[in-house]
Amino acid sequence: MNPLPVSESPALSNPDERTIEARTSCGDAARTPIATLPAADLNPQQFAQDYLNPGRPLLIQGAIPRETDWTLDYLTEVLGDTPLPIQDHGKSHQGEDKQQWQGTGSGVDSLVMPFRDYAAALGDRTAHAQDWYMGKCALDQTPLGQAPEFGEIEQRLGMSAPVTPWSFWMGPSGHVTHLHYDCMDGVLMQFHGAKHVILFPPSQLYNLYPFSLLKQLIHGPKLRAGHSRVYPDQPDFAQFPRLQEALNHRYDVLLERGDALYIPAGWWHEVIALGDDVTCSVNRFWHVPLGRGLTSWSKWRVHLGSLLAIPHLLKELIEALVSGDRPQKLHQWRLKL
Repeated sequence: MNPLPVSESPALSNPDERTIEARTSCGDAARTPIATLPAADLNPQQFAQDYLNPGRPLLIQGAIPRETDWTLDYLTEVLGDTPLPIQDHGKSHQGEDKQQWQGTGSGVDSLVMPFRDYAAALGDRTAHAQDWYMGKCALDQTPLGQAPEFGEIEQRLGMSAPVTPWSFWMGPSGHVTHLHYDCMDGVLMQFHGAKHVILFPPSQLYNLYPFSLLKQLIHGPKLRAGHSRVYPDQPDFAQFPRLQEALNHRYDVLLERGDALYIPAGWWHEVIALGDDVTCSVNRFWHVPLGRGLTSWSKWRVHLGSLLAIPHLLKELIEALVSGDRPQKLHQWRLKL
């Protein structure tokens, strides 16, 4: 795979570039650059002009103070017995034809457990064996919701129209959040460990074979239209021939502790937890600037898929309301929204 031509790289304001060595589907070690800036050099005007308005991703170094490290011991002390949702991915689906999957992303079945119990499962590696991942946990009702790092990054970026609260994502090394895109702009902050993020631009929508809108009508939010059917590092060119073209537009980013990554709406991303420990990230979604949002078919496609999923969601809501375990079922239902 070749790096992006210079003409296709984002227009930058003299940023440094960081790359990651990644084994690609073509068998070569590829170095694909993405715009990188120190947080201290970033201001809202520059961010809006170079990244927010045109919808270009940006790696922000030093977004979190060096001394801040959300270790497992620290989080256990702060969160204690706070009940939080755990996505039960299981190892068996890795590498399978995604058409056979029963759920993707937040559509995966979840269970609720006290954070202390989840920390114990990480410590004895039960969570690693079962691929239990703590995802989409809103922090606004926890002590972590007031972390000063959130206000600082919002001020530097000048982003003031959030759609969601800051949400917690934590899990074992080796966990993969498979290739998908969101219909909102997002910022991902790395508080512990490191992650490898694979990015593709919105122009590669159909070269990455998203699940069909019909699939979401039938299965609801379990199989969303914003998720890809391909494995970027295990390509099947016979089944997905256009993936070869998409790989020419791939970026690989190393997200280390202290970094933040701005991912515009429509940008595909796969996130792999690195190391031999646990990783901890926090993200938040914001409204897309009007001009870019109105012209983004990727964004509208996800909204249309959400509308098509409403009958399925209503059916699941009724089932949850009449269930003998109504609180748990309602909680699981809300996580799919």
